[in-house]
Amino acid sequence: MAPRTGGPVPLSALSPALAERAAALWATAHAPPCAGDAALDDGALVLLEEGFVAGVGAARTWGRSAHVHGLVVDERFRRRGFGAALLDALMAEMQRGDASVIGLEVDGAGAAALTVLARAGFKPMQLSFVLEAETVASDDAASAVRILSGADAGAACEASRELAASVDSEMDPSEWLLRVTARGEADLAVLEGAHALALVNRAGDGADVLVVNMTLVDEGPPYERLAALVAGLSAHARSRGIPRLQVAAPSRYWEPVRALLDLGMRPGASFLRLTRHGFPERADTRRVNLASWR
Repeated sequence: MAPRTGGPVPLSALSPALAERAAALWATAHAPPCAGDAALDDGALVLLEEGFVAGVGAARTWGRSAHVHGLVVDERFRRRGFGAALLDALMAEMQRGDASVIGLEVDGAGAAALTVLARAGFKPMQLSFVLEAETVASDDAASAVRILSGADAGAACEASRELAASVDSEMDPSEWLLRVTARGEADLAVLEGAHALALVNRAGDGADVLVVNMTLVDEGPPYERLAALVAGLSAHARSRGIPRLQVAAPSRYWEPVRALLDLGMRPGASFLRLTRHGFPERADTRRVNLASWR
């Protein structure tokens, strides 16, 4: 049965009470082992039914590459077309932004959505792993990585455009990185020489895991730089009293995944990545883009 709704509305248009319920529903889809990037933007779309928040969806657009950042439907309203309605609205929004490629990721709990996604033209592309390790102490590694917050992260966010373009000329995460760092949701970790950077979720007191939500590594000896970046992040986490480090790694880049495994990281979860309109295979495998786009 199709949902009885007038269509999705922006989160910013809701009352504070409904916005709070939307955020609570969204949080259920961003639980560990992938708790990263769990905040909702004001532009997120919300479906209402009979005064209840039935579903929430959000998208990002990076240049001409776009991604369904997240989509969740309340259990009481599933199998009634709400997920499909949200997906249609998100895709329309991304295409208005001239997106040529739209991607998303589905974990085991979202397997039932694969039929809806197939009907919408999405096709499987790769498997992404969430790798995890106990942090280790290393003064040398810590000194090679700078942690930048807020306004200090601005220049590094701009530099991310060049790093991302080395992987895909149509990908530009700089605007998103500026937004999340300005809001204080995450910090940027920059490897000495600015050949690599990572977006690191802001961990509160008592956090038991430091989530690395995106990693970009430039050309050159990328696996050495990746190892140095991860070692520096591990040392940073240890200095904060955080015992574990978590990094997402697409299987498409098997060599850096293997490098992370060599560093002692082990799979904690996996996600199937799907794309619509095909994926432009322009990536240069000498460069590395490890990303958890949720």
